[in-house]
Amino acid sequence: MGADKNMVLKIFLSEGLLLGTIGAVSGIILALIICWLQVKFKLVKIQGGSFLVDYFPVKLQVTDFILVASTVAAIAFMASWFPARKASRQAIELR
Repeated sequence: MGADKNMVLKIFLSEGLLLGTIGAVSGIILALIICWLQVKFKLVKIQGGSFLVDYFPVKLQVTDFILVASTVAAIAFMASWFPARKASRQAIELR
């Protein structure tokens, strides 16, 4: 519909990165909620009774979230780059 090869590459790449971003943000929000619930309500108990704490300890660290977000961004870029490049190299044929 009038898009050249570079435009097709940009469309596929942006859609793949958008899906990766939505997945990363929703996963990080879900992780924050689950960790907050564990800290607040101690949902996951440790069996045995010979430990110093009776629940599974959780600590939120910003560096962990940054590492996860950067890993998701790299994987999303690679997973969308190869199909985008292949789609942009397809021959355009009008019928």
